[in-house]
Amino acid sequence: SKNSASGRLSGACYIFEQCMRMFERMFDNYETVPLAFQGLFVNDLYWKLADNILLPYHYGPEEYEKAFKRIKALLKRCENHVILNHPQIDFFEKFYLLRLKGKDTLQCQVSPEAYALWDKDQLVLREKSMEMVLTKIAVEGQQVKLWGFLKTVFFQFYDKEPTLCGVENGGRLTRKLKLFSSSHNYYQSHEKTQRFFAFQVSCDVQAVNRLRFEVELGNRWFPVHYYFMPLFPFSHSFKRYTYQSGAVHIRIDQKNEFHFSLVKQQRRKRIWLYYDCKGVPCDNGFLQFQHDVEKEDGIARYYIVSDKGQAADTRFQKHYVLFGSKGHQRLFLKAEKIITAFIEPNNIIPFPPGEYDAKAGNFHFQVIYLQHGVLHIEMPWKYSPEKLLADRIVVSTQKEAELFIRNGFSANQLWKLKMPRFDLMEQTQIRSMDICRQKTKKLLFAPSWRSYLVGDNQEGVWEPLQPRFLNSTYYKKIQELLNLQEMDDLLKEYDYILEVKLHPIFSCYRKCFSAKSERIHFVDQIDDANAYSLLLTDISSFLYDFAYENVPILLFLPDEMEFKSGMNGYRSLHVSEDYWDQRETNPKGIVQRMQIFLRTGEISGFQADFFPGSNGRERIYQALRRE
Repeated sequence: SKNSASGRLSGACYIFEQCMRMFERMFDNYETVPLAFQGLFVNDLYWKLADNILLPYHYGPEEYEKAFKRIKALLKRCENHVILNHPQIDFFEKFYLLRLKGKDTLQCQVSPEAYALWDKDQLVLREKSMEMVLTKIAVEGQQVKLWGFLKTVFFQFYDKEPTLCGVENGGRLTRKLKLFSSSHNYYQSHEKTQRFFAFQVSCDVQAVNRLRFEVELGNRWFPVHYYFMPLFPFSHSFKRYTYQSGAVHIRIDQKNEFHFSLVKQQRRKRIWLYYDCKGVPCDNGFLQFQHDVEKEDGIARYYIVSDKGQAADTRFQKHYVLFGSKGHQRLFLKAEKIITAFIEPNNIIPFPPGEYDAKAGNFHFQVIYLQHGVLHIEMPWKYSPEKLLADRIVVSTQKEAELFIRNGFSANQLWKLKMPRFDLMEQTQIRSMDICRQKTKKLLFAPSWRSYLVGDNQEGVWEPLQPRFLNSTYYKKIQELLNLQEMDDLLKEYDYILEVKLHPIFSCYRKCFSAKSERIHFVDQIDDANAYSLLLTDISSFLYDFAYENVPILLFLPDEMEFKSGMNGYRSLHVSEDYWDQRETNPKGIVQRMQIFLRTGEISGFQADFFPGSNGRERIYQALRRE
């Protein structure tokens, strides 16, 4: 139970030292550690790795390195067969644990017939061809683009990088493909446990009509065999090896060779679908739809409604389609473009995951990701071209673009046009910010939510974990801040109101909070950003809305240790070092910073490097038409 005593302590920042000391004492009792104790330790490593609570990311670099060496030292006292024969550990993660023991733990062998791994005289792995996982295919005009990665545990112990070649037109041309680290190396966790090599290849169908792949290891060449991801249009389960998109027909033969040909393009009605997310009444999807639907360009546009609040504007009633309905399913199979503020497949695809394989051969859409907020968190295991459905992404700041490129996206996949919501903010700037702030005399405290403090999401409703929440550092420090006498004195001295806006996911905890000061008000909705003199927040992308209005921002991170250890699903922000270094974790400390700002009007706060230009929705529309 997540609400149990042990459940509340499920983080490396709470349990790493205790568990390590326990196993170190246990192992120190023996010259040869009993197999049962070896098995206990290996099992402990694996389940914590899979739950992202193994490694103490909250430590400094030197401390972290020492901690990692402690894990390796204990692993070296575990015999290889204990890891290899463990019934509960995933096959690929077994070899990660073996590699932690040292790169010489297993020996590589490459022969003309196969590549193999040996544990001394014991054969561990022998493969005659290389598995190639195909993750995505896109047809743009006469260009076919393929994404995939080479997947084998052999690379864990192979010192060199393999060579991947695309053999074109029956062998008349061989092209060496560039390889890079796959985001699937974050295999079952947020730690890079694997050594898979990703690639992308693009073929002009007029020049290339056949394509197969070969992998070189130790001067030996090996063929590949395919594994298709669920949204890839080919399927072994359904024996589907042909696909047509636009004027391009694609086929895979029995020798795993791709065949490309140009065919007569069928005329299709142009259909664009726009999305937000359940529980979100109006976001970038609706804002872009609202702009585009007025265009008389022959394109049929529909807004996919997954929440009652999303159908409030009755002017567009005939363009609303209920998510998951038969009408939505029919439109989805004919859609040319998906324009969405939320990118998760279950938010876009009207079929259950079990039907992805069956339907994928009928998908022909391009996905444009408008984003819900500016990306500023480090999550390469999610925000990579191998994992996201997105073909194009609308970005708003330079640092955001840098982050996407670092995660593997190309520059031409990024539209530097800013999210549609910034158009709305520009339109509401009727009065100057200074006049508005002078009249309202308000401050805003808007902390973000924490994934480790709520349960599962069932039909858009998050399960509250009240005992766990009330025992959290997050809650205790926020409650302390709101009830500090110094906070009340500060608000009275400068005649300010502090509005507190909880994240919607944490609305279930509203009654847990209280404030003695009459100048602290909890609100369900906030005014425009320029109505506030200061924003106090933590890790929320909300801060970009306020930065866009040049509102000063202070960072208060009540649960820094839990955040840095990765308990919230990520453990670092892609923001300027100056801003991150000014974070405050102590309630009294943040009040002192607020006092300095109110007294002097000076603050060295958050700055965002937004791209220039206005009327982003029109520019996004023009980009959509060009693609």
